[in-house]
Amino acid sequence: MYNDPTIVVIIILAVLAGGLIKGTLGFGMPMVALPIIAFVIPATTAMIILCAPILLTNFLQIKFKQGISSYRFLPMILCLIIGLLVGARLILEI
Repeated sequence: MYNDPTIVVIIILAVLAGGLIKGTLGFGMPMVALPIIAFVIPATTAMIILCAPILLTNFLQIKFKQGISSYRFLPMILCLIIGLLVGARLILEI
């Protein structure tokens, strides 16, 4: 669907820019990456594409260096996964 190399490069650069902001401030990846990606593809598709990088960066931000030792984050992780699944479905329906 979006096989144009220019679009793919823009999406990768937008996610990298969002990752840089998130790495610096601790938040803000969707606020940076989503508008950039939405310039080249529809906003709903951009939101769905960003679900995986947002989830991945949240897991990395918790820093599971010693195995799953941070059980205090478990409720947040479960709610995040449920929220992403429900939110992605709502975006498609609405």
